[in-house]
Amino acid sequence: MKTERYKQGRTAPQPESIDQTTRQALWQQHEAASAKQKVRAQQNLEIIQAYFEFEQRGIPQAEIMVQLAKRYDKGLGKATVWRNRQRVIGQSPDLWLPLMLPKWQGNICRADFTEEAWQWIYDNYFITSKPSLRAVYRWASNVAIRRGWVIPGYDVVKARINAVDHAVKTLRREGQKALFHSYPAQERDYTQLQVHDIWVTDGRKGDVFVRWEDGSVGRPILLAWMDIRSRKVLGWLIGKTESADLVRLSFRHTVESCRALPKEALMDNGRGFASKLITGGIRNRYRFKVKEEDPIGILKMIGVNVMWATPAHGQAKPIESWFGNIAELEKSREFVGAYCGNSSINKPEDFKGKPVPIDLYRRAVAAEIAAYNAGVGHRGDGMDGRSPNQVFDALIENTEVTLPSSEQLRLCLLAVESVKLNKKDHSVEILKNRYWAETLAKLNPSRNYMIRYNPEDATEPVHVYLNEKFICSAPCISKTGFRDQEAAKEHARNRAKFNRSVKDQAKAMTGMQEAESWIPDEPGTDDAPISPAQSRPVVVKLLRIPIQFPVREEEEPDEISLEEFNQAIKSELIRRAASGSE
Repeated sequence: MKTERYKQGRTAPQPESIDQTTRQALWQQHEAASAKQKVRAQQNLEIIQAYFEFEQRGIPQAEIMVQLAKRYDKGLGKATVWRNRQRVIGQSPDLWLPLMLPKWQGNICRADFTEEAWQWIYDNYFITSKPSLRAVYRWASNVAIRRGWVIPGYDVVKARINAVDHAVKTLRREGQKALFHSYPAQERDYTQLQVHDIWVTDGRKGDVFVRWEDGSVGRPILLAWMDIRSRKVLGWLIGKTESADLVRLSFRHTVESCRALPKEALMDNGRGFASKLITGGIRNRYRFKVKEEDPIGILKMIGVNVMWATPAHGQAKPIESWFGNIAELEKSREFVGAYCGNSSINKPEDFKGKPVPIDLYRRAVAAEIAAYNAGVGHRGDGMDGRSPNQVFDALIENTEVTLPSSEQLRLCLLAVESVKLNKKDHSVEILKNRYWAETLAKLNPSRNYMIRYNPEDATEPVHVYLNEKFICSAPCISKTGFRDQEAAKEHARNRAKFNRSVKDQAKAMTGMQEAESWIPDEPGTDDAPISPAQSRPVVVKLLRIPIQFPVREEEEPDEISLEEFNQAIKSELIRRAASGSE
């Protein structure tokens, strides 16, 4: 009986040839196999190659099995050899190795497991609250009694859970952020950059309490600018809040200290950095509603390209690691009692809420920054163990630096606001202060104008722009006391001077129009209709009229206005016409 089945197997139809897609899948399966499975496949391949070698020599089947058992394994069965032969017969020899992989997958595939029960365990285990598998298995066993599920032993379920893809387990158990950080970080080549190509900036709230000059107490905000290529801290400033003004003033301080402008700025998407004052007009700010009448931000106006760092991703900003130096500085002995830790859990026992003077904190930060810039042994890419100062000084000699102009520094100093002129007097109101200039009286009050001003000193003039074009500067109209007669007289004189200049301008325009359109009339015919006889052609003779012009005491006789000239001619004509009629 066995011999008949054996002979039937030998005469079984040959398998079809494997296509390219299946060929690729087989080799992928071989690459994913374990080392033990690959060793077993190699042994099976050697056995089946020896089998075909003996068969080509014409050796009988019984003798082939004896020879194979002697060479490889005494327990080698005929059925095993026959199965391996059927896998590769008719196939290309380059596929024999992946076809020799053992097909046995362990007890997991053999155990009965209701698919609905597995899905229930999967959904209840892979959640961000991360319950233990032992608890989920116990819950599933209780539900299986009511629903009639078949659940294998705990070890089988655990093995199936472990077989789930690691990235899927990370997403379902840890969340999207953990999956994001599980991807390898990008390694950037810093040597491709030059000094001042990219400045990176960020702010950090201190872990100490300080007392400000006005007596208030709070945690300071340190905002710093760093050159990415050299890792040198170029400028910094300390403020009470991370506001747009702190970003503006710190940027101006940095530009003034190194006398250069960056080509690009890498910054966080916080409200201070993404404010209209700093980055207004940039379409990818992802904060606030973009309007056409919004003021143009400082960085866009001076030609600095803005790049936004990935939120909540410290690896995107090299300055984040530098802030660790400041965090360690705040743990020093001089801040004991004022150091509060970075969270309520990490608050030290000796915290007494006793603030230190802000000047002490500023001096400590300045010393730490100077020590960092001069410190050697930097392990960053392109640093070669040198200090930030050494890298900066070595590269600045061959770098084309963009020098800031006085106008650009003025833009960094001033804040900006979009306003409309007062419809009555065309004045500008900023922070409850009024500003006015004669040029504003000629502007359209219904349009929006960009007003740049110094928020630290309201007495300075404001600068008026229209579509980024400078129009004029307007001084402040300061308030005066009720009994300040000199100020009242000065204000009255200025107003009278302005009114007189406008009247003279309007009168001059009227005189010019009358002179251009005036024709001498005959006496007594101002309102009479023109007869045909009067309308006939006449010969015009040159009339020489001696005219006596009025002379002012303070002016020369030959310096008269166009209006006085026209009036003198008209008066003389009327006088002569009247004398002729008499």
